[in-house]
Amino acid sequence: CLRSNNRGAFIMSSLVLLDTFYGSFGNTIKTTGIDDRFTHHRVILKQGATGNNNGLNCFVTKSGTIQTDTNYRYAGLNQYNGSVRMRNNQSDDEWRIWNNTEESNNRSRGMAIFIADLYGFASSSCYSYLIVRGQFQSNDLFSYNLPIWAGVHTVVSASDGFAIRRNSGNEMRGELSLYGVK
Repeated sequence: CLRSNNRGAFIMSSLVLLDTFYGSFGNTIKTTGIDDRFTHHRVILKQGATGNNNGLNCFVTKSGTIQTDTNYRYAGLNQYNGSVRMRNNQSDDEWRIWNNTEESNNRSRGMAIFIADLYGFASSSCYSYLIVRGQFQSNDLFSYNLPIWAGVHTVVSASDGFAIRRNSGNEMRGELSLYGVK
């Protein structure tokens, strides 16, 4: 990764693996290990499957516990609501990455590939910010781009991890990796 130092020069960045979850585990998978060694963290989800008629939601963790309070803002992509595919804020108790409710066919299964950049998570004096981009691909080969969107968890305390959870159903699965960005 290259980033500018605002003086016309570019600086090389590297990812330091902090935690990886691979496999399936109920409706939730999470990674922890965020601390103040890094101000920027990155989460990458590969092959994340949710099954029929499900959405995928993101959360911060504090002391390893998923926060399900009502302090999540500015997030959401509603793939299909029964009549149109659109972008939409979902609720204030999660960051919703996609929602396929009411589309009970092949399209409602999915494989997610996304990257989330996390800012302020390790700080005990600011909010936790998230910028996400990626792609959803259904079993019948329809692809949907996940536009870049941002979210904020409006609690001023350090977050130590990131979690994803299905709305309901059998198992959430995939590979979720957490990195510190140098």
